[in-house]
Amino acid sequence: MESLKSGFGTDVAAGIAERLARAWPPFPVEAFLQRAGDGFHDLELTGRARHIAGALGECLPSPFPVAADVVEAALGPPQTEEEPDGGMASFVDLPYVYWVAEAGLEHPERALEFQRELTRRFTAEFSIRRYIEVHPELTMATLTRWTTDPDGQVRRLVSEGTRPRLPWAAQLTAFRRDPTPIIPLLEALRDDPSSYVRRSVANNLNDVSKDHPDLVLDVARRWMRDAGDRRRAVIRHALRTLLREANPAAFAILGAASTNEVRVDGLRIDPPAPLIGERVAVSWRLEHGSSTAIATIVHLRVHYVRPAGTSERVFTIGERTLEPHRPQTMRRSISLAQMSTRTHHPGVHRVEVLVNGVARAEGTFDLRA
Repeated sequence: MESLKSGFGTDVAAGIAERLARAWPPFPVEAFLQRAGDGFHDLELTGRARHIAGALGECLPSPFPVAADVVEAALGPPQTEEEPDGGMASFVDLPYVYWVAEAGLEHPERALEFQRELTRRFTAEFSIRRYIEVHPELTMATLTRWTTDPDGQVRRLVSEGTRPRLPWAAQLTAFRRDPTPIIPLLEALRDDPSSYVRRSVANNLNDVSKDHPDLVLDVARRWMRDAGDRRRAVIRHALRTLLREANPAAFAILGAASTNEVRVDGLRIDPPAPLIGERVAVSWRLEHGSSTAIATIVHLRVHYVRPAGTSERVFTIGERTLEPHRPQTMRRSISLAQMSTRTHHPGVHRVEVLVNGVARAEGTFDLRA
């Protein structure tokens, strides 16, 4: 976020002003830049974008449909790549997201059309959520129509914009309570030709699983009935939270039911007494002696020392099909560096290897300051 903020300076407002003035010569460039620049440097990334959006609201023509025509004319060409590169280039359009989220509410049809064009250049996954809340019937009908849009960016807006727990965005509390209106949209996109869209479908279902695990398990069972490799990957990614929680039904849906026949041998943790800031390597061997192959999904669970007790994190290692009497070696390197999202504390950390949700081996390392 900090690197994005550093690249989101006053030049963003200057570029917006230049493009808007070309599209609509009466645009008050100096007034806009003065309004956008006042207090700008004290703000974080999203605060800066909202600040510019406020200046847009004061300086664009009215009513909203006229302003939307001006902004559309000032937008760059649609993205040609299926998936954005995540750089700063497209973030120059972030102020338009916050602008349309409020400015277009009295003209929802035109605002939805504008957001279709915006998402083809950047994204409208944050702004569309206001329209789901304020104009639910119109917006959901529009999203249904967009499931067959020829542009993959627009189709992805359907699945990403309806995520109940979208990062960086306000949660859709109505969908957290009752996510059933989302399911037909995801059904329509589950086999989308774009991996970018399919991954968004999985992320949406994963959000739902945190509040309604049984619903997601039912959807996953139904989708698995005629699933090919692509859809199976969607289902697996959608179930990732339930898999980390060792939900037995999630493993069974993926054909990896609990079994006592798989052995974990040779668990090694190196170094056994690492320092904070280093890495620790964990390796082990899987094998079984039954007569048929066994499907496995393997996780590594680390119990981190905290000032009061411990907290755990589960790492996904992957899927393996184990043939009889043919051991497979697996490994994972874990960073012990201090991060903004995780602070490490000295002490004995417990490590478990989970096969199909069941702990099959355990070891420790003694983290030192």
